[in-house]
Amino acid sequence: MKKSFFYISILILLYLIFCIYSFSIGKFVKTFWITISFLFLLNVLLILILNKVTKFKYLKISAVIFLANLSLISYKLYSPKLEIIVPKNFEGEINLVLSNTKNNILEIDKNGIGYINKFTFDKVYKKPLVTDSEGNEITHLCKGYNSTTYYGIGTYYLNKNDSVKTLQFEVIRNGKKKRDIFEFNDLRELFDKSLLYEFKK
Repeated sequence: MKKSFFYISILILLYLIFCIYSFSIGKFVKTFWITISFLFLLNVLLILILNKVTKFKYLKISAVIFLANLSLISYKLYSPKLEIIVPKNFEGEINLVLSNTKNNILEIDKNGIGYINKFTFDKVYKKPLVTDSEGNEITHLCKGYNSTTYYGIGTYYLNKNDSVKTLQFEVIRNGKKKRDIFEFNDLRELFDKSLLYEFKK
């Protein structure tokens, strides 16, 4: 019984660490909390049951279960690190459009438009590395949505059946006051429709 309490205590500590980390990076949403809670309860049951029906010791059972969950949680928390190139002297809103492209198109056009695949759209949350076309880093000029969520999400309706989703942030130069990042800019005619995700022509 003492061993059960010891290893369950270790699990509690490890999951608390994961929860604190996920909250610090803005990923501690309701669905993630439910997943963490479910995994924790499942792990406790598995440790208790497997210890009864197998000859393995708690440490071995806990290690296997924890490594399996570490892999799952690492995948949940994974974020690609984007390297974005903008035109020289560019300023304004950048829209990374959800696309059917296999490889991300991160060379932003003069309208602030680039294209990313669904995996990137769903997983990315880290601040990108941004350079201009001459190789000068301007990441320090970029402003995200807020202090906990870097990318804002925009939606553009093309017709009754189709809409386009984008991830948004801004490049601000010369100390200009940050505007409302989500005030509507009509970019619908500027999107490359051949690249749009599940777009019905």
